[in-house]
Amino acid sequence: MKPLRLLFEIAGQVDIKDKEVFNVGCGRGSNSVGVEKYYKAAFLRRPQPHRRICTFRPVRHKGSNMFFFVGDAENLPFEGETFKFGVQLESRHPDIHKFYDSMYRVLKTGDHIQYGDMLPTDKWQDYDQYLISLSFEILCNQDIT
Repeated sequence: MKPLRLLFEIAGQVDIKDKEVFNVGCGRGSNSVGVEKYYKAAFLRRPQPHRRICTFRPVRHKGSNMFFFVGDAENLPFEGETFKFGVQLESRHPDIHKFYDSMYRVLKTGDHIQYGDMLPTDKWQDYDQYLISLSFEILCNQDIT
């Protein structure tokens, strides 16, 4: 359960049961498994930046509603307004603004992304302002270190 602490801290008590969820990341898959197991998402998609990792995932975590694929979080290969909920925990993006643009595009209007990352504290205000400029509403912003 220890690897899932950040997921529980970020996602909290949100209701994503039976919703299509998008998880951005390239870790070992524990957050995807946590979203499926504890939050009962209807369908989970997750891009992986490396083919080697992607081929490992379906064997390592066999979830009936999880789909892993090779993709780029800064240019997500989905139509606009595809997902009801997004999760992004501790992933690095060469251009974080492109990531924000991409997530905004694929989320349905009025829906949410739970986002947790290690960002320089002196840049938080700039990142927040960019998110607001995209029409994201920041419901909670806290240092969880």
